[in-house]
Amino acid sequence: MPTQQVQTCKTIIFEEFNRDVDDLYTILENADDPNSNKLVEKIEELSVSSFAEFMKKFAPKVYEVCQSIDGKIRFFYTFDKEQLKNVHCVEREIADQVYFQMLSRLYAEKGTGGSSNLKFNDDEILDMLTPKQEIQAARNLRKKLEYNLKEYYRAQEKGENTEEFSDKIKDCRRKIISQYSGTQSTLIPILIEDLKTKRKQLTASKKAVEGSGEAVGLIGAGKSGELYIDGEGRLQLAPPKEEKSVALIEQNPGQTTAVVVKTDIGEKLSQMVASDYDKKAKNANDFVKSLIVSTYAPTKPVAVEGFTTDQINTKLVEYDERINELEEIYCKAKENFINEFSQIIESLMGVKIFFDHATVDGGETAKLPESVIIANCKVSKLLGIEDKFKSFIKHRGKDQIASKIWFAILPNVMEKNLAKKAVNRSDDPMGDIDEFEIDDDEQDAINNSDYTSVNSALKFLQIMKEARIVTVMNIRQKAGNTFADLTVDEVREKMSRLPNDNPYAVYAYPNFTLTRERPGFKPFKPYSERTIALPGIYIDAAYPAAGLLVASQQPNYLEKHGFKGHVNRENVCVRIDFEREDVKKNLVTKFNRESELRWSEALRTEISRSMFGFVFCSDEVYDEGKPIKNSYVFCARSLQKNKQGFYRPIYQTLMEDYVAQCLNAGISHRRDAVDKFIRTTVREWSSQNNRASLKDNVNLILLSGEDIVIDEEQKKVVIKFINDESTVDDFSISSEDVANEGGNRK
Repeated sequence: MPTQQVQTCKTIIFEEFNRDVDDLYTILENADDPNSNKLVEKIEELSVSSFAEFMKKFAPKVYEVCQSIDGKIRFFYTFDKEQLKNVHCVEREIADQVYFQMLSRLYAEKGTGGSSNLKFNDDEILDMLTPKQEIQAARNLRKKLEYNLKEYYRAQEKGENTEEFSDKIKDCRRKIISQYSGTQSTLIPILIEDLKTKRKQLTASKKAVEGSGEAVGLIGAGKSGELYIDGEGRLQLAPPKEEKSVALIEQNPGQTTAVVVKTDIGEKLSQMVASDYDKKAKNANDFVKSLIVSTYAPTKPVAVEGFTTDQINTKLVEYDERINELEEIYCKAKENFINEFSQIIESLMGVKIFFDHATVDGGETAKLPESVIIANCKVSKLLGIEDKFKSFIKHRGKDQIASKIWFAILPNVMEKNLAKKAVNRSDDPMGDIDEFEIDDDEQDAINNSDYTSVNSALKFLQIMKEARIVTVMNIRQKAGNTFADLTVDEVREKMSRLPNDNPYAVYAYPNFTLTRERPGFKPFKPYSERTIALPGIYIDAAYPAAGLLVASQQPNYLEKHGFKGHVNRENVCVRIDFEREDVKKNLVTKFNRESELRWSEALRTEISRSMFGFVFCSDEVYDEGKPIKNSYVFCARSLQKNKQGFYRPIYQTLMEDYVAQCLNAGISHRRDAVDKFIRTTVREWSSQNNRASLKDNVNLILLSGEDIVIDEEQKKVVIKFINDESTVDDFSISSEDVANEGGNRK
């Protein structure tokens, strides 16, 4: 019979993350036998044990394209490289993007802060979307480049060894090349800052002209003063100097020393950066080249020989127009990136949150004891090869013991009335006949890269029921299914649409809000009123729900989360009841309590009336006088009702499945084998309630008053719970043994 060594937590995630790598659909479609050993090896390639491994295998690449459209520079982003066959693009890692990093930090800080969404101050985190980090990174690099170039020529002019500075210059050049090989739009903010400094310098030149009545010579020379990079990497305007060769070098923090260098550093920097770009850039772009040179060689003087006041005014207008143009380019680039990648980042964050909840220690590198299979495709595609998929999933769910898949995650199910329409729908019966509303399956075909339709999900859940895999799903629409706007009508509507006879289906709700919509976010505030629109980011409830279910199967997790000394390692953990008060208070989510106000009495009553779904709650509750600061599990039920009209706890399904595993692990379905199982294993489970050292364990398999018996009429094994019972349908006593029931059993 199986012992604790038999795992009960292997999981599969049905979501598409990266079209450029393998997926379950392609593997099954090309397989002659969906259960061959060769295919098992291919499936292993889809398996990961940590979020870090998942990102390494499945995170899509970001491709950045810079193009001129109608004379305007625009940056575009995609993760579909097929669209870019004849277009030069820059490849970027999605995990390196500030937007992804911001959301990761937001998730972590909201969870530990404990404040509701209304009170949580995310201004500091949203600052990550302003250009501050990008500006500082470029400043640091150009500061090092200019400093070492000055020191190189100073040493050269004195006849000293220049090797040390030469190596450092080359290292800076390599970093610059690497930087613009990975992204280019992030250089725009520092160019804007530099242009503002140069505009300030031009204004100073204008004042000098107006005071003397003379024309100005070079911007950056003579009366207008030098441009230099200070110790923080900022472009600054120095006081006027008589000697053009003066360069300011910061020797110690806060102390600037003048050093005479005969070489024109600004010109050398400009030539060096431009030459590197010409040699290294693929499909060179004049705008990008100008951007890079201006960023890393900003001190080169600008010639305005003989300019009058009016001409300087014209130049100032040009600076203003250029600054305005660059701000627009940068904001459009940000918006294009966010619009293109918000949904895939939501999905990646969902997986991150699953692992963070499912692993003992949490975090990106924490590993699960059993690897997770990443299907990397939508359910609609697998339903297109239904026979092969059914054979595969039944074999891995129902027919296995040691490698059985116990849990599945089906996120991102979209309601029909919120899916994108093929055209705008008109209620006017005399309207254009080309306006129509398409059904779910057609809509799913159109949107299959984004969502799974409810109809497809229901069909899929039936297949997973036959495979005996507990599948956690959620509805993806944003309005109506979050903590802030969950209503009685919303709950009733879902109850009417989802089945009530599927013990292997779990509906998780509400979804979590990572950040709310901000249509007027100002990335350049307080210097500019230009805005970009930030969408709301939501996390599918299926990810933390499945994460907690998987976590509950691990003795180490239970011991770390409030049950040290109360876990029997001889038992599996299929009987963890999330509705027990001690479990509810210890196995909480890592999300903050979202709502400031408690649920209405009507909503709480509606959910409690039938105990519908795997429900998260953020109402304030207390543990030993202290408020629990995270959202927690209110009820954890499958989509099957019992005779009393309540949805059944998920642990009952897991119990039934585990007992079936125990019975099917034997070599015989004979009555005497079943009797022996009840006499030995079941009796041991029952006896634990009478032993002082074991009766308080959180993972007791049978509670006092519960039993496992044989239904003599059906010749089935039945689990008798305190207020319910469950038939182990996946096991039948052999007919041969039934015939010999009255005689001697061998």
